[in-house]
Amino acid sequence: MTWTVDDLRESFRTLAIGGGRTLMVHASLSSVGRVAGGANAIITALLDVLGEDGTLVMPTFRSSVSAPGLTDILPPDLIEEARALTPPYDADTTPSEMGLITETFRTWPGVLRSPHPTSSIAAHGPLAERLVARHAPAWATGRDSPFDILHEVDAQLLLLGVGFNRLSMLHYAETLIPNGRRKTRLVPLNGEVVAYPDTGDDLDTHFPKIGDAAVKEGVAKAGQVGNARCYLMASRPIVALARKYLADRL
Repeated sequence: MTWTVDDLRESFRTLAIGGGRTLMVHASLSSVGRVAGGANAIITALLDVLGEDGTLVMPTFRSSVSAPGLTDILPPDLIEEARALTPPYDADTTPSEMGLITETFRTWPGVLRSPHPTSSIAAHGPLAERLVARHAPAWATGRDSPFDILHEVDAQLLLLGVGFNRLSMLHYAETLIPNGRRKTRLVPLNGEVVAYPDTGDDLDTHFPKIGDAAVKEGVAKAGQVGNARCYLMASRPIVALARKYLADRL
């Protein structure tokens, strides 16, 4: 079956995406199946459902730039060369590594993007300028980041054909507990390699279990869009659940 923009709009409304709300989407186009218009159709349907008063947000991360010198992937004599060849981040031209939907959205008319070198977000709508105005390298998903604002406004969060291991707001929850996992990241920034603190990676350890609990407790609502299993939730309840879960287990 080929899904159309009308099909997608109906599915998003059935899932209870609210008009005028702020919505952050993590998505996989291949999971949705064959879509007439591809990524453009999905973005169009989401913007239509949100309306002019709504704000659409997507992660436009690029994890590949944080590798040189941090891992054992490269021998020491090639690390400096790798760093020199890594292009600096540019909000207008650096592609997203979070899938075709996010890359298409990044270049959508009216979309703004935050300045974070590895964990930028893109946004379209009334809240977009505020969301992208500040995004310091340290604690990319923590306090004083766009994720803090998303939590403040209780943004809706949509997992479209991806699991809870992709839900960035769970990293925000982890920054709020004293025993959260921490790591240092190195990225090229302004011609230098800069170290900054951030949350550690989950590696599917806890986040899928938090998702299971969220569905069981009614914090996340399951649904279907095209062929994709989806989950919709609000920021504050899932963060509260995640904080308690992680604080008890880390």
